[in-house]
Amino acid sequence: MAKPFLSIIIPTHNDAGCLPLTLIDIDKHLETQDYTYEIIVADTASTDGTVEIVKRFQPLIHNLKLHITSLPHTPDAGLRSAMLSAKGKFRLSFGVDNAVSIVEWNKMIPYFKQGYDVLIGSRRFPRAFPAIVRLHGVNTLLYNFLLRIIFLWNVRDGSSPFQCYSEEAARHVFLQSLALRASVLVEALARARKLGYHCKEIPVHWIYGAALLRHTESYWSALGKALQLRWRFFYHG
Repeated sequence: MAKPFLSIIIPTHNDAGCLPLTLIDIDKHLETQDYTYEIIVADTASTDGTVEIVKRFQPLIHNLKLHITSLPHTPDAGLRSAMLSAKGKFRLSFGVDNAVSIVEWNKMIPYFKQGYDVLIGSRRFPRAFPAIVRLHGVNTLLYNFLLRIIFLWNVRDGSSPFQCYSEEAARHVFLQSLALRASVLVEALARARKLGYHCKEIPVHWIYGAALLRHTESYWSALGKALQLRWRFFYHG
């Protein structure tokens, strides 16, 4: 396969329940586009059949790849190495829950043509789907607010998993990454800004189900990791 235009990277850990429909939805949309793509499932030690699902789908989705890592068991643990091993001109981090459709990627293309290096699909704009307020409520709003104070000063939705990097930005940002857990995208945004890459948030349409809500303790755990990451980031450079 020639160098793809887009790499979609899906971090997974025990996501056999929602992965099949997500893969089908992505491929159904992208197969009608006039650019090439690859879908990379970056799995971290799943034990529920996630890996087997990917292998069964590979004969059906010819550009589907499996990237396995033995890093700590969190869904984003393999994202860093998958970003570096991807071949696409643009590299999109994509949530396995399909809370934001791959259709939203089309909104990013014009901004890359304008010269941006990193784009963040944000839930914190009036035109974004309001489920973020109804379902995640105070926890998400407060988490993102504190994240801005601690680490991402001008980013309204630093916890968004829907982020896309140019090939050059991905190579430099993730190669220097220190984080191994869920804070990898938080660090990536901060490091991209420090390296001088042009970043922009754009509103995207989000849909959340009640089963996907993050517990309060998970927010504070993630915030603690952000505090640790800030120290490591500025200490190590």
